[in-house]
Amino acid sequence: MNKIKYLFLCIFFYSAFIILTGNCQKSSNHNHDGHDNTEEDHNHNNDDEHDHEDENDNHNNNDAIILDEKSEKLIGLETKKAVLTDIYETISVPGKIINNENNEVHINTLISGRINVLMANWGDKVSKGQELVCLESIELGKKRAEYSKAYAEYELASKNYERKKRLFEKDIISERQFLEAETKKISAGVNLEYARKMLRMTGLTDDEIEIPPDEHDVIEGCSVHLVSPIDGVIIERNVKKGEQVESGTCLLKVLDISNVWIEADVFEKDLHYVKKGGQIKLTVPAFPNEVYEG
Repeated sequence: MNKIKYLFLCIFFYSAFIILTGNCQKSSNHNHDGHDNTEEDHNHNNDDEHDHEDENDNHNNNDAIILDEKSEKLIGLETKKAVLTDIYETISVPGKIINNENNEVHINTLISGRINVLMANWGDKVSKGQELVCLESIELGKKRAEYSKAYAEYELASKNYERKKRLFEKDIISERQFLEAETKKISAGVNLEYARKMLRMTGLTDDEIEIPPDEHDVIEGCSVHLVSPIDGVIIERNVKKGEQVESGTCLLKVLDISNVWIEADVFEKDLHYVKKGGQIKLTVPAFPNEVYEG
């Protein structure tokens, strides 16, 4: 009886061992199959991605426009290498051309008188040193008379000094008499220089002081010629021939038009774009096809 029980137990354990071994093999085969399926899916996905990239490349190549050198020149196409650079903001504003005030000169009379000759009109081009106005002045005549008197007194004092100097050197006169002659000469020289300066203040040059101009029909010594100090154009004339003018009157205005100013109307919101030294491009209605830079 005991042998039968023992035999039955051996059969039972052996059957259980066979069953367990079969299940383990099935599980291992299932895992291996799953791994194979994953690799197949991964390979399939990679193939799809490569196909998609190829489609994109074909699509981009189909949209690309390729031009030959002749076509590029025909449409004016230019290519340049991309570099880092400063980008400047450009604004367009209205403006107008005005006179350069630094190049404008007023021809004023420094003495009262009458316009005897007027040698320039509005719009005339004039050169530096060119005579523009001849002014006849009684006041100038008086100043010339004072100068002539001072000159004569100086000449007399100089001759008297030289004579007294020779006498003093020979001990014929005293030192006091010699010093008096020297003092009179110095005083006459001061008066002469003052009279000369008064004539210069009327606009006369040193040559005109010594030799009064007489090319016009005026009283000798009573005329002064006003000349242009610059090359330019007469832009204003405020007097006529024969007119009486007072000292300080602006007779003419001369402008050097070699350069001018541009007055632009810039909006407040654009003021930060305007800086000293900035470049501008200008067009004017009179010359629509010309571009001026400054």
